[in-house]
Amino acid sequence: MSEKKKDETVSPDTNSTSSEAVSEETITTLNNSMPSEPAKSETITTLNNSMPAPPALDLDGNK
Repeated sequence: MSEKKKDETVSPDTNSTSSEAVSEETITTLNNSMPSEPAKSETITTLNNSMPAPPALDLDGNK
């Protein structure tokens, strides 16, 4: 009985480790396929410029 329980415990652990390894590999692949973090920053800036902080107006309205 105790041996079977040990086996069951080992299985989930192995699965968890495999999943984590896959996640790390996926992240690395994404980083390699588009190595342009600055581009992301530019995109964010563009979005900020196209809609200049409506939340600020909301805050004023609440006051």
